[in-house]
Parts: sequence; C-alpha cells; structure tokens
Amino acid sequence: MFRRRLHLALGSLAVAALLQGGVSWWAIREAGQQVVRGRVAADIQNGFLALSAAKARLRVWAAEATLDGSADPQRRVQLLQEMHRILQDLQTLTETAQNMLPDDAESAAEQRARRETLQVLALHLVRLKQVVDDPVEPGSAMDRRATWHRLNQAFDTVEGRDLRAVLAQGVQREREAVERKRAAADRSLMLVQTFATGATLALALAAMLASVAFSRGLRRPLDALKAGATALESGDLRHRVAYQHNDEFGEFARTMNRLAEELERHRARELHARHELEEQVQERTSALQDALQAVQRSDARRRQLLADVSHELRTPATAIRGEAEIALRGATKSADDYREALRQIADAATHLGKVIDDLLTLARVETDNLPLRSTPVDACRPLDEACDQARAAAERRGIRLRRSGAVTSAPVLGDASRLRQVFSILLDNAVQYSQSGTTVDVMLHAVALPDGHQGWEVRIQDQGIGISPQELPHVMSRHFRGEDAARMAAGGLGLGLSLAQGIVRAHGGWLDLDSTPGSGTEARVILPGLQEGRAT
Repeated sequence: MFRRRLHLALGSLAVAALLQGGVSWWAIREAGQQVVRGRVAADIQNGFLALSAAKARLRVWAAEATLDGSADPQRRVQLLQEMHRILQDLQTLTETAQNMLPDDAESAAEQRARRETLQVLALHLVRLKQVVDDPVEPGSAMDRRATWHRLNQAFDTVEGRDLRAVLAQGVQREREAVERKRAAADRSLMLVQTFATGATLALALAAMLASVAFSRGLRRPLDALKAGATALESGDLRHRVAYQHNDEFGEFARTMNRLAEELERHRARELHARHELEEQVQERTSALQDALQAVQRSDARRRQLLADVSHELRTPATAIRGEAEIALRGATKSADDYREALRQIADAATHLGKVIDDLLTLARVETDNLPLRSTPVDACRPLDEACDQARAAAERRGIRLRRSGAVTSAPVLGDASRLRQVFSILLDNAVQYSQSGTTVDVMLHAVALPDGHQGWEVRIQDQGIGISPQELPHVMSRHFRGEDAARMAAGGLGLGLSLAQGIVRAHGGWLDLDSTPGSGTEARVILPGLQEGRAT
C-alpha cells in the first residue's frame, strides 16, 4: 500500500518532469524556427536591398554608356550576372521560407506577395537585359535624351508598375516579417521561461506536498516501530507494536510482534529450564546438606557413644577392680570373704554387661541399625513375661503388681525379646520409684490408630513420686534423671527410657509419659496391630 503510493507519487513527479521537458523542447523548437524564419526574412530583405543596389550600379553604367560611351562592357555583364544571382538566391530563400511557414492564411498571403514580387523582378531583369544589351551609340543631345528616357523607363517600370515601389514594398514586407518572427521568437522564449518557472514551482510544490504527506504518513509507523525496537532492546518482550494497518509497515510490525512472541516463549522456556535447574541444584544441595548433617549427627553420636561408653563403663570397672584389690589386700582371708568378693565382682560384671548391652542397643537405635527379628507375635506374651520378672522385685518392696484387661491376644509384628525389654524397663521404673504399699497397674486394650487401623495400647500406671512438669519433656533424653529420682535411686544411669523409646519407634509405635508429682506416672506404649497380608 505505502509502496504503491510512493511509486505513484514518484511516477507523477517523473511524468510532470517529462511534460515540462516536452513543453520546453516544443517552445524552444518553436522559438528556433521563428529565429530561422526571421533570419530567412532578413536574408530576403537583404537580397532585395542588394538587388536594388546592383540595379543602381547598372543604371550608373548605362548613364556613362549613354553620355560618352566610356562605360566598360564587361562591367555590364558582371552587374547583370550579379543581379541574376541575387534573384536566384531570393527564389531559393522564398522556397525555404515557404517550407518553414505555418499553414495559415497570413503566411499564404505573405508567400504569394513574395512570389509576385520575384516574378515582377524576374520580368524586369529580362527586359532590362534586353535594353542594356542593345548597343548605345553617342549622338546628339536630343538622341541621348531620348535614350536616357528610354533607359529610365526600363529601369523604373515594368508593365506599368513602379519598380522602386515594388522593391520598397518587398523590403518593407520583409522588414515587418523579420519583426514578426523576432516577436514570435521572443514570445516563444518568454513562454519557455514562464512555463519553466511555473513548472519548476509546481514541481517544487508537488515535491513539498508529497514530502509533507509522506512525512506525516511515515511518522506514526516509524515511531511505533522505533518504540517496539527500543522495548525489545531493553528486554521488554511483552511489548507489541500497535501499528496494524494493511501496508508494508503493518506487515513489518506484525513480523516484529511475532518475533517478540517467539523470543518471549524462548525466554519462558529458558526461565523454566533455569528454575528446574535451580530446583535440582537446591535439591542436590539439600540432599548434600542432609547427608552432611547425617554424617555430622552420626559422628556426634559416635563421639557421644564413646563418651557414654567411657562414662558408663568406668563405674562397674572401678567396682570390679576395687573388689579385687580388697580381696587381694592384706592377710589371707577366709573362703567366705573370698566368696563374697567374687559375688560382688560377678554382680559388677553382670551390671557391666547390661550397661554394655544397653549402650550398644541405644547406639544402634540412634543409627537406625537396630536388628529386629520381626515376626508375628502376641504382645501379651512378652508383657506377661516382663510382669513375672518384675513381680519378685515388687514383692520385695511391698508393692502390688496388678495385671488387668480383657484382651487375651494382641497380635503385632515385632521382636518379642525387644518388646519384653521395653516392658521390663517401664515396670522396673514403676516399681523402683513407688512407695511400699502402693499398686502398679498393667493394662492392655485395643485402640484405633490415626490411619484407621487397629493398634494395641499398654498402660503401666504407678502411684510413685511422679515427675515435675519441668522435667517431663527431658526424661527421654540419655543420662537425664530428675532430682527426686536421683535422691530415691542413686544407682540409675538414665538410659532406660531413651532405650525404650528407640525400640518402640523401631516397631512403628510410640511411647508417651503422663505424670503428676506426688501422685504417680502413667506410661503408654502404642503398637500397630498385625494387618492382614503383612509378611510373617
């Protein structure tokens, strides 16, 4: 569209320039023809004048020949030949002027007058040649006068027409023709000048109007395209060129918009890929950090285990060494003394073995490496076994151990020995921190787990010293013992509850404590029930 308008405007200017050139060429051609016509008219005028001058010289020769006969005959021949040549030149110029004159009445009348004049002059030249060619004999004055009169008649008239008037009319006519041709040439040149000036001004005005029109037509699309290019350069790929006309700039604007859309899609894909890469890097970094933290925790547990082993083994090892040194010190003792020392050493070694087992079990729990022989087992059996073991200690302290509950079978998937260990730890604590004459209740019943499946809850409730609210959140930590517990039983290591919690978690359950100072403590062990289809 815009290209067509541009071609039309440039084509119009080109046609106008060609038209101006054509008209100027025509006007210059007309002016040139007028100049040539004026030159021909001037030559004809000069020919008439030259013919009149030659005739005057021939008249002088004739007068000399008439008066005294001293005129040169050769001179007469030369003058007649000159007049004949001038007359031929006039005829040639007349034919040339006829070919150049325009086809109008005025030019036709002018050409007829020239022919008539030339015809008269040609007849006059023939008659004059006849007169001057006759020998002139000098005679009396009367004869010379008659001869001169006859010669004058031959020079001045022909068939009753005055040759002087004919020549004067011809000269005047050619002079007027020259003036007309000059005026026509001047008019043609003026026309050329006027038209050239007007055409130049018109072309300049047309070019200016076209420039203004195209400038206004180009301003809006160029501004829109410039704004689009600037937006793309600044990275604003959502910018769209608003110029949507059906022309070349509109097509270019649509092309830029498609380019911006494609770049925006590429950028979106790049950002998506970058985000995915960043997420992967973060995931890998988080995994590495978790692995590092796991390694650090494992190293910390290792160091803690070494510290615990060093701490926990020191006391029984010291007791064994002390008993041995006492038995070996001084004089020889009796067999009963040695037997008592060996019994103390055996008790210390047993305690040492139990401590070692507890520490190893606790270390495996914390490293998620506790070996469990998971088989379908009835939780009632390890619970009853633990109760039987704790009942003797309870009776020695005057404490009643009561097993209650209507549940006769509680199938779970687990390790019977480890479950018995958990129940033994809880029962030992309940008996150890209860007063004489109190009761420890052991209950087992079914519960609904949060996932909707059935589980089993074991409750061990004593009427002992209880745990303060400040100490209750820490009782599961290793080596932690409350102040009241430490005063009541000084030999504890603070590992039982931590170990029990680890074993219960390894079975997929959890251990909770609820206590009131001075009223007792309730321990609750919840284990998931054996589900159908689980491995046996």
